[in-house]
Formats: sequence, C-alpha cells, structure tokens
Amino acid sequence: MFKRPIIIPLILLIIGIIIVDSFIPVFFVNDHYSVHFDKAISFRYLITDNYKPKTNWTTYQAKVIEYFDGNSWQKTKGKVLINFPKDCKQFNYGDVIESKERMQRIRNFKGLTFDYQKYMNHKRLYHNVYCKDYKIINHNKGNKIIKWAKNANESLKNRIKSSNISQRNANLAISLLLGDKSKLDLDIKNSFSITGIAHILCVSGLHIGLILGFIQLITKFICLFGLRFYYLRQILLVIIAWLIALIIGCSPSSLRVALMFTILILSKHLPIQTDSLNTLYCTAFFLLLTNPLLLFDISFQLSFLAVLGILVCVPIIERFLSKHKTKNFFKPIIQNATISLSAQAFTAPIIIYNFKTFPILFLLTNIIVVPFLGFVLISIITLILFVDIPLLNTITSFLVEIELDVLIAIANFFKNLTLEIITQIILI
Repeated sequence: MFKRPIIIPLILLIIGIIIVDSFIPVFFVNDHYSVHFDKAISFRYLITDNYKPKTNWTTYQAKVIEYFDGNSWQKTKGKVLINFPKDCKQFNYGDVIESKERMQRIRNFKGLTFDYQKYMNHKRLYHNVYCKDYKIINHNKGNKIIKWAKNANESLKNRIKSSNISQRNANLAISLLLGDKSKLDLDIKNSFSITGIAHILCVSGLHIGLILGFIQLITKFICLFGLRFYYLRQILLVIIAWLIALIIGCSPSSLRVALMFTILILSKHLPIQTDSLNTLYCTAFFLLLTNPLLLFDISFQLSFLAVLGILVCVPIIERFLSKHKTKNFFKPIIQNATISLSAQAFTAPIIIYNFKTFPILFLLTNIIVVPFLGFVLISIITLILFVDIPLLNTITSFLVEIELDVLIAIANFFKNLTLEIITQIILI
C-alpha cells in the first residue's frame, strides 16, 4: 500500500461518494427540473444521445434546459429519457425539442431481475417523457466537439453499411468497432451473452488496446527517423487514443484506456516511477474526481475490476508457471486463459449480483474468440479505409463477411453446448 500512495485517497474518495449518494436526496441539484413540476406548463429538451430502442418508441437521452411557467421561459437542469413514436423523424445531437407532455418516473420492468430503476437513478436519470405532441425549436445546439465526434461516429457507421457485407454482419461490425448494439440481431446478442463473450460487443479497453497496438505497429517506422519523430509518434498515439474515446461516446472503459495510456506515455518522459497498478489507481481516481457517478456505472465497475484482476493475478500465475517448464506451443493458450480467468474472477460478483447469471463456458470461448477479435477489428478498419475503392471493397468485404460468420458460428456452437450442459444438470 505504501508503494502505491494513490490508493489511500482513492479509497477515501470511493467511501465519500457512497456516503454522499446514500444520505443526500436524489434531487439535491440547484434548480433541478423536478422542483418546477407544479408550475411548469412545458419543457424544452436538448437531444444529447441515442438510447436503446423500445418496441413502439425511439428513445433518446436529453438535457432539460428550460421550462415555461406561463409568463416566460426559465433555465433549469437535469436529464431525462425522451421517447418518440417509431414512425417519427430521427433526431440528432443538438436538436432542441419543446413539449407539454408530462414526465413519468422510471420504473423497473416486470419480470426483470436487474434493478433498472436504481441503475438509471445512479446515472441521474429519473424520468421518461413520451412525446406524441412536440415541436422542434432549434438545431445544432450543444458542444461543437461532441457534435463533431457524433458526426464522425455516424460517418464510420455509414461507411460500414455502404460496403458489400450483409446487413446482419454490418450491424455486428458496428457493434464490435463502435459499441452500438441498437440494430444488432437479438439472437446474436443472446448467443454472445450466454457464452460469456458479450463484452466484445461493447467497446472496451481490449478493443482500443488492439487498435492502438496495430497503430503502434504501423507507425513504428517513424522512430527510425530520429528522436524528434519518436516524440511525434508518442503524441500521435495519445491523440488517437482520446479521439477513439471521443468518437465512441466517452464510455467508462474507453476513458480508462485513454487516460491510462496518457499516464503511461507521460511517465516515460517525467522523473517519476510508476507501474501498471499505480496507473490504474490514478486513472480511477481522476475519473471519479471528475464524475463521481461513474462509481455506480456497471461498465465502469466491470472495466476496472477486469483490469485489476489481470494486473494482480497474471504476474502471480506467470511466476508460478515459470518455475515449471512449458512447451512454447502451449504458452499463448495458457497466457490467454490466465488473462480471461483473472478478469472473470474479479468481475464475477458484479455479474452475478446485477444479472443473476454467469456464463459457465466463458474460459473456453474467450480463449478462442479474444485472439480472433484482433484480426476482425483490423479487417473492419481496413474495410472502412477501402470502401470507396470497388476492387478493394469487394476483397475486404469478403474477408470481413467470412470472419464475422465464423464469430457468429463460434458463439452459436458454444451457446447450444451451454444450454445442453444446463439441461443435463437440471435432469440430474
């Protein structure tokens, strides 16, 4: 602990966040929109993000920016889920919507074991708005950088869709590269979830690490031109890491990777000593300091616990294995299994507590899928780059199509195997 002084303020920060969240009222925000329910005739909402689609509604996340009290428009704060009929126009980040529809408290779904209401409340989302009657007030409001990132995200999606791969595989490619599962087939979601590889459908540190590793490899030649170019390469990689995090929506896992990568790069050029664990603790501390609510985000919890498990357990297991001679053929398999087992061991309590389930074949599926994922991501990136060149588009589309079909086949095989094992256990 004394070798890692940052862990003490990190623990104190976590305890402080839990205490504040437990004892301070949920609406303890100056000028929160909920304070004005009794006098508000209508509200104005700034669309900030897409959300998971529902059966008969298209859902967005929005900021509540103003309310009308009968005389004038007043500023207010807070965020809600705003829902529109399926057949209405698509909205973009920065659109401002005005509606008189009343807000409804977010509730748990019937038959769902996961505490959805609590999960949303920790995101400071308390209400739904179902808008059948509304009007568009403005466009292109909000943060310009976020606007650019969302446009870039949409552009990448469109380039994948314009390739020669099937719609099903295009949606899967978008999920693997950008973390958007909104259009993904339900059967694929279920297969990946049951087999313990659902994490590859969300952009994580694994994805960004693989992409950065690929970029590091292709930019390595820059260092051959001298020290000045070496520093240029380091700066370039940091910029790319943050651009990736920004384009995919600044998810907790992407922010973790970008910040950890930045700290590691800086530590090489500053008179300080650090290691991977210290870097992880520093990253967690700074992210929680800027946004304390991340502590209650499941993706944040899973992301950091997975990396913590890898950093703690893998060196111990490797030291143990080094004492015993292992054939070179088995070393990559053992290393991959060790990483997967370490991550799952630390994240298992979170998964079991929140989802009341646990994939029994996760180790086997991850040993096969994780190394394969690197090739898939590189192929998808190559497809995006060459989509405007007919011949190269055809070749890369064919390659990506095969890789994604193989990935789906693996998931389906292990799903059926898992269900068969569960059936046999029940019969016993």
